[in-house]
Amino acid sequence: MWLKLLISFLIANNMYINLLAQEIDPKRSILLNGRLYQEKRTNIKGHPFFIDNEYYSSNIVYKGMTFNNLLIKYDLLNQHLIYYQNIDVKSPRFILLNNNYLDRFELTVSSHTLVFTNEYSDLKGLIPDIKYYQLIYDGKYKYIKGIIKTIDELPVYNRTKEYIEKSYYYLIIDNKPYRIKRKRDFLLIFDVHKKALRKYIKTNGLNIKVWSHADIVKLIVFCESLNEI
Repeated sequence: MWLKLLISFLIANNMYINLLAQEIDPKRSILLNGRLYQEKRTNIKGHPFFIDNEYYSSNIVYKGMTFNNLLIKYDLLNQHLIYYQNIDVKSPRFILLNNNYLDRFELTVSSHTLVFTNEYSDLKGLIPDIKYYQLIYDGKYKYIKGIIKTIDELPVYNRTKEYIEKSYYYLIIDNKPYRIKRKRDFLLIFDVHKKALRKYIKTNGLNIKVWSHADIVKLIVFCESLNEI
């Protein structure tokens, strides 16, 4: 009786060890070397994160290696990623990933994959405080979006501080960024083709607003088909 119980225990224990070994990816240990993250409670209205205060499934490129299916939260105020590791219970749970090693990350939000990269962050003319830009369109030209949050600290009596989010859109042509705010900016960039642009926009019923990504991308593809600006 006792022998059977002992054998059953050893088999179950061995299965658990094998399962644990499969779940814990040894190379993920390099992700655990960042600074620990501890969220501070404040009386500031809102939150400093991208979309909301939740962790999203993410793939990242860190130290030249790709890591899939991580739980990540993007802090827009401080421009860094917070990694919630739920595999190794003996290691810290919340870790700030080092921006010096983080090149790219993808967030899965409502079945959509959003790509962020630091490839363009050093270009002259962009907002220097933004570390990662969302890559909305990646073709001959690039269409990127930078998002940052600040704290409204206006000295108004009895007013609660709050997080303010700002977004910046750019069209990258030959590594030169052009700020995009409205349709007029496209007409200025492609000045020699502005009649063709107006006709294309009207014929296709495009809504050229920076947040209308699908219509903006259609216009960019059309611009790519034109002669050089």
